Amino acid sequence: MRKLIEFLFPQAVGLSPAVSGSVAQGLQGINLESNGGILNNGAMFSAIQSLANNAAPASGNVTFTTSAAASITLTAIAGASYLLTNGGAVTVTLDNAPNIVNAIPGPYLGMPFPLTIALNAVTSVATPTVTNTGVTLAGTTSVAANSIRYYRGVITQLYSTTANPLTAGTTFSSIAQIGSSNLYTLTLGTNAITTVVGNLIYLGVTAGTLPAGWYPCYTAGTTTIVIALPPSGTAWTATAATMTQPTTVPSTFAPLITLTGLYTIAGTVTA
Repeated sequence: MRKLIEFLFPQAVGLSPAVSGSVAQGLQGINLESNGGILNNGAMFSAIQSLANNAAPASGNVTFTTSAAASITLTAIAGASYLLTNGGAVTVTLDNAPNIVNAIPGPYLGMPFPLTIALNAVTSVATPTVTNTGVTLAGTTSVAANSIRYYRGVITQLYSTTANPLTAGTTFSSIAQIGSSNLYTLTLGTNAITTVVGNLIYLGVTAGTLPAGWYPCYTAGTTTIVIALPPSGTAWTATAATMTQPTTVPSTFAPLITLTGLYTIAGTVTA
């Protein structure tokens, strides 16, 4: 694998075994079908694309962002370094799990990624706000003034094939967009079975712009549930839908993330 990486990406020569190993791990789950000793071209191209998405140059990659805003929403957090210089308390909000994972090239189940947030002497961050329970915070995640907090994110689920059962006779009432996000509140009638975050619900939309299909749950609820819909320039609509759950459940994008505060370094932070 290391020789393949160096052949395809000569600029990456000098990668440590740990880095090349992590790239190799990123290929797990790719079905390298073969006909005897001949690899399937489509599968090979998929594997090479995954390498191209995840291989880093020997010099490394740093995505640096500075902000003086009093509130900030973070989406592209994988491998990111933020310097916040507001001069007061900053509200940090983590985007929903599908948006965060969509911003990662070639994500895979179990993929770890780093994040750092640094603050100058008069800026502070309380525990970040999560937009849904698809992002779980662990450890100490606040950031004190004049310090740097190091985090480790992990994709704990990427796709799901688990349908969340509903009470027989459950009816559809409405969906409503939450702010301008791709999260929607799904309102049902009569259901008494609590949803599990990361499970799927089928909406058989019969009137509206939303395609009928399986959508991931991002809150635990019975008649009021937050679900994630595909990103759209305009709000999705659904005014009528059947809630009969098909027996076949396709693999559906339903990512979950755990972000852990590892440690902090206090000192003098300046831009």
